[in-house]
Amino acid sequence: MIAGTLFGEGDRNGLEKLLRISMRAGFKVSLILVIILVVFAEPLATMYVSGQEEILNLAVRGLRFFAISLPFIMVASSMAGY
Repeated sequence: MIAGTLFGEGDRNGLEKLLRISMRAGFKVSLILVIILVVFAEPLATMYVSGQEEILNLAVRGLRFFAISLPFIMVASSMAGY
């Protein structure tokens, strides 16, 4: 909504500032999520997979891979609207 208002007003500097703010905030949030998901991947995966060690290992690796990709997803999402 803010971006639409700035775009409608033709405020390019405001749009660039908004992009910087959203990128910083998104990066900080995604970094916190990365740390949480990487550290607690096994307990989180154990909530959904029990009794099958091979499946649990795959789930833990997948969760960690997803966690590491979060900052890149954030950048792509932020840039998609600009």
